[in-house]
Amino acid sequence: MEKKLGKIGLKKFKIISKIKLPNFDKIQKKNIVQKIIYDQVDKSLKNLKIKQFYCILLHAGEVLGTANSKIIYECLLSLKISKKTEKIGISIYDPIKTMPIIKKYNLDIIQAPFNLFDQRILSKEFVKIVKKKKIEIHIRSIFLQGLLTLEKNSRPKYFLKWKKLFNKF
Repeated sequence: MEKKLGKIGLKKFKIISKIKLPNFDKIQKKNIVQKIIYDQVDKSLKNLKIKQFYCILLHAGEVLGTANSKIIYECLLSLKISKKTEKIGISIYDPIKTMPIIKKYNLDIIQAPFNLFDQRILSKEFVKIVKKKKIEIHIRSIFLQGLLTLEKNSRPKYFLKWKKLFNKF
């Protein structure tokens, strides 16, 4: 997909890319962790035919809570210093569980789910720290991965318990 996007030209766009990392807890060598991250970024830049990303996000921000979090964060910073990305950030699932990571690291962007049913990013503690650290918030899953756009009869039965909310929507 990246090669196809690179062919149409992306120089006028601010491109955000997510990097997916393996379970680094079992990898102890710093150079291996670095190589995996740098290789992914370099390959994407080449495929997309761009010189810099607007932002590099960690696909699962929770990796900054693992044994190799310092190495991973240093890699992100070096990508920023080397101008391969303007900003760095994480994609998260649970804003409250990732608060220690958000407090510990200087991030530019956090991508989080937000929709009719999931409004956890509005918690006072989360909003307070994000404002204090001047972190950009990018939301995803605004339609619950398409669930909110489905006809009543097409929704899985599991969601019947929220029938009133769906009807209101």
